[in-house]
Formats: sequence, structure tokens, C-alpha cells
Amino acid sequence: MIDDSGDRKDGTAIAHVGRQWLGRLGKTDNGIVTVTTVWTDGRVYYPLHATCYTPAHHFARGR
Repeated sequence: MIDDSGDRKDGTAIAHVGRQWLGRLGKTDNGIVTVTTVWTDGRVYYPLHATCYTPAHHFARGR
């Protein structure tokens, strides 16, 4: 299972912060998004991986 959750943050100087879709709020706003994967068998959830999504404007060529 893959989940992308976002939290609202002020400013844009912090790495990974930018105007993007924040699933937790259900709208586009300034914030940070974490993408996680979990394994589940219906009873137990086991986290496998978590990483921050970096918006394009943080890269030199915008990608």
C-alpha cells in the first residue's frame, strides 16, 4: 500500500516545502509531503519505506 500525506508548512526555504497537493488537508497549499509504503495482511501494518517528496522548484532545472 502507498500513502502520500501532507502537512502544512510556512515559508519555502526548508527543503521539500512548496505549493503542492496535501492529501491530509484535501487541497493544494504550501507544505511538505511524505510518501510511505506499508505491507499489510489485513490485520497488521508494517512500514517498509518513507521519503519526502521534493517539489520541482528545489532543483536547478526545475525537474
